[in-house]
Amino acid sequence: MERNKARAYLLIILSVIFWGFSFIGTNILLQAGIPPVVFLLVRINLAGWLLFAFGKFTKQLQAIERKDWKWLVLLSFCEPFAYFLAETYGLMATGSPTITALVIATIPLFSLLVGRVFFREKLSARNITGILLTLPGAALMIFNGGSVSAEHGWGILILMIAVLASVSYASLVKTLSDRYNSTTLTTYQFILGGLMFIPLLGTVDLRTFDPTILIQPKIIAAVVSLAVLCSCCAFAFYVEAVTKIGMTRTVVFTALIPAVSAAVSFSIGLETFNLQQVLGIAIVIVGVILSQLSPAPNRSDCA
Repeated sequence: MERNKARAYLLIILSVIFWGFSFIGTNILLQAGIPPVVFLLVRINLAGWLLFAFGKFTKQLQAIERKDWKWLVLLSFCEPFAYFLAETYGLMATGSPTITALVIATIPLFSLLVGRVFFREKLSARNITGILLTLPGAALMIFNGGSVSAEHGWGILILMIAVLASVSYASLVKTLSDRYNSTTLTTYQFILGGLMFIPLLGTVDLRTFDPTILIQPKIIAAVVSLAVLCSCCAFAFYVEAVTKIGMTRTVVFTALIPAVSAAVSFSIGLETFNLQQVLGIAIVIVGVILSQLSPAPNRSDCA
């Protein structure tokens, strides 16, 4: 059991690292002028069919029972479809990466509520304290002289759809992981999600888009890294972690993604750290550690 938990923690940490690096690939594609719908469509379909080939080759791909297809479609709708769209257009509507990151940082708090109410996940008082600490920690880490005003309301509303999609996705993973392994769930998640993006191509003015950009070595490298590491591996690892350590304890690790992104930006000269941001990162790390601790001896969990 302890070995399984150690493996789960390693996998979710790897997921967070991959997602933290994802902004580099995404930034390359955006700077090249590739519409978000186009590279999301390519990334997600590539991830789905690579996972399908891997699952078939390793014989890990399981048959889906007829009664579960509706849940898989809903799973795929939540992530990648609704989450990626809401996050992208929420960022565009607010015009602020800071506000976007802060709203997304509320995901662990909503997951805590859902995990307690619907899945009866047992957490101690210090686990809950740790989860609650991640939000002020994220605020210190993200805000650097920025502010939230009424004009950001529409964008924040769109971003809350992303939060809802993420929490719903984790809940569906928790439900389906009793019957299907991580390879199966992630494979169909991306295959079905990729199909959902196809109709959105009609919203892109392809006359102004040069498809030969997609065969440039730098672009291919960015798309493949996003598909393989940030989609195939990261989501499969995430599903595995939910199975082993529960929905709430897994989701709280996502609060570390901005810290990883900030560290990567700093290392390549795109970001500088001040004392406030360092303090925020420290608080988030402490919160994540507290959220994972087992209940103290002779004390009952919060029920």
